[in-house]
Amino acid sequence: MRSDYVSTICPLLFRFVLHPDPAISQAACYGLGVCAKLTSPETDKETSDALCQGFATLQQATIKWHARAQRSREDTGDSKTPEQWVCDNTLSAQAKVFCKHYYNMPNLTGAIDAWLEYLPLRADTLEMVEVLEILCGFIRSENPHVRIFITSRRMTVARALVVQLRKFNRMVKVADHIERLVPLLPFINQYIQQTLG
Repeated sequence: MRSDYVSTICPLLFRFVLHPDPAISQAACYGLGVCAKLTSPETDKETSDALCQGFATLQQATIKWHARAQRSREDTGDSKTPEQWVCDNTLSAQAKVFCKHYYNMPNLTGAIDAWLEYLPLRADTLEMVEVLEILCGFIRSENPHVRIFITSRRMTVARALVVQLRKFNRMVKVADHIERLVPLLPFINQYIQQTLG
């Protein structure tokens, strides 16, 4: 992706992340996720900086749309409301920023902690796949900072993973991910026993 386009698009997208119309907010969040996924700090420092500086806006949008999605689910009994789609896209965009631009973020551990609390995605199955892959990537990461973070929060990560897997309805993909998660299975089992026991 050409950086001159992305550096122009990112600020515009951030302006619409908190828009009151769910469709507009969802499109902006989705676009930021694409920008994060298709750029890297090595090739496009300007966009990486913009994504990391605007990250708080994505967090605000998650809080806003998560609350609205919960109310909507309670009112309708439907987990695939427009508000939930926006919430899913804010979470996915955050995950894509973590994945490619994490060492450019000032408070990565705080951001990931907050992100884990809002999982799972409930409506957008395509984004579920990507978020689950990113979560699994954190677990398998060789980066010492990420390893320390994941190890110190293994129960939170295990809970997020279990909840996400329960919502994840593409069983073929689940089998691939479970194979990669063998090192985390004891913690998942411990979480399930604590929760159900």
